[in-house]
Amino acid sequence: MSTGKKPDPLRKKSSAPHSTYLKVDNGKKIGAYIAGELYGCYTHRTHSAQPCVSSITDDALTCALCAGGLIPEWRGYVPLWDADWTLRHVLINEEYYESVNAIPFRAKVAVSRDRNKISPLVIREEVMLNREIPNRAPWAAPVKMVSICLVLWKNAELSNYFAKFNGTSGDELVERAGIAVKDDGKPYSAPMQAAAKRAGASVVSPLDADYERIRARLTNKASKLKPSENGNGKHD
Repeated sequence: MSTGKKPDPLRKKSSAPHSTYLKVDNGKKIGAYIAGELYGCYTHRTHSAQPCVSSITDDALTCALCAGGLIPEWRGYVPLWDADWTLRHVLINEEYYESVNAIPFRAKVAVSRDRNKISPLVIREEVMLNREIPNRAPWAAPVKMVSICLVLWKNAELSNYFAKFNGTSGDELVERAGIAVKDDGKPYSAPMQAAAKRAGASVVSPLDADYERIRARLTNKASKLKPSENGNGKHD
C-alpha cells in the first residue's frame, strides 16, 4: 500500500530555521536531545525575552530597552530535538551555563523544573528516551541557535546587522570559518590565519562575544601590512 510522498524540505515556504519553545511545567521532567551549541546573550524581559542589541553588537546598535531603563540579564538559548525529533528550544540562567555547555551534541538529556513556581529550568545529561535520533539531515548537523534567535526575535535592525556582517541576503546566519588565536587569546595576523589553523591553533567561533572586536583588529592589521619586496614579510 502506498503511503504517498515524503515531505520535501525544498517546498517549505521559508528556508529560515524555525523552532518552538519547549514548555516544562513545575515538577515535570521531559526527555530530549541536544541539537547544537547554546547561544548566550543579554536580554530584556518584556512580554518575552528580547535581545539587548547594544550588547550583542558591541554598541554598534543602540538598545531602546536599555535607554528605557530596563536592566539586561544573561540568558542561554539551547536548541533541542524533542521526543518526536522536532526542533525546540529552552532558555537557561547564567548559573547553568557551564554545566549545559559541557553536554555534547546529540546527547540525551532531561529538561526539568522543581515544584517551586520560581524554580529555574535545568538541563542534565540523562537517558529518558530510548530511540536514537537519525544520523542524517537535519539531525546530523548541529543547529545554529543564533539563526533560530534571529527568527524568534523578529528584530529587523539586528537581522540586517547580522546579514551585512555575514554577507547574506536573508534572515539566515551563515557560519564563518572562525579566527585562529594564540595561547594568550590574541589573534594571529591575517597572513598567518590559514597556516595557524592547519597547525592546530585554537579557533574562536564567529558567534563568540569578542568576534567583532577580533575581526576589527585583524582587518586593521591587514590594511597596514605592505607586501615585502623580497617576499620575506614579517609575520607573527
